[in-house]
Amino acid sequence: MKTLVLSVLFTWISWGAIAGENPTKAVSGKVYDKNTHEVLAGVKVTLENSNQSVYTDLNGQFTLLVNSQEPATLKFSGVGYSDEKTTVTGSLSEVNIQLSEL
Repeated sequence: MKTLVLSVLFTWISWGAIAGENPTKAVSGKVYDKNTHEVLAGVKVTLENSNQSVYTDLNGQFTLLVNSQEPATLKFSGVGYSDEKTTVTGSLSEVNIQLSEL
């Protein structure tokens, strides 16, 4: 399954490069509860100023494609938790976030 996902991501990135679109990079990471340090499933991860979003899986993991040439602000929203934002720049490709309960 992991190989299939990586193949799809690579193909998607390659098509963008061929079409002359902005180069992209995959940003991935995990979302945790700040107090218990347990992973959080079902947290929405949104790329600000776009319609792109994904949800964390059962292991709290996510992957999102962003433009590699400009800063990308990610917003993390989970039911019962305060929203968090972080900005991804440069070669940073892994983001681990801790959400606080309301």
